[in-house]
Amino acid sequence: MAEAPARRLPPEERKALLIGAAEETFASRGYTQAGLAEVAELAGVSKTLLYHYFPDGRPELYREVMDRLVGQVVDAARAATRAPTAPERRVAALVEALVAWFTDPPAPSRLLVLGRWDRATRA
Repeated sequence: MAEAPARRLPPEERKALLIGAAEETFASRGYTQAGLAEVAELAGVSKTLLYHYFPDGRPELYREVMDRLVGQVVDAARAATRAPTAPERRVAALVEALVAWFTDPPAPSRLLVLGRWDRATRA
């Protein structure tokens, strides 16, 4: 049976797919051990296409992953503190939301805690 042709994704969907694959790779292997070939393979694309979206390579891709994770944790914190309840309850909800975000699943959140935050990964 012939394989179905690959579906062409819109650029934003493809970029999100690449960032997701990079997040998984960085979370499991760490910044220094994760290679772009692994990210490309996980995403089902060529390394050339990966460089098309992230011309500066691994540091640029890592910044995108970290930005996405920071955005997720900020969104979780905002959602937890928006309820029109007493301040004590909002603080409790915030703590619960942060604990949940950092423990389920723990691998991506480890990047924020243990990740590489030096000049090699900054713009």
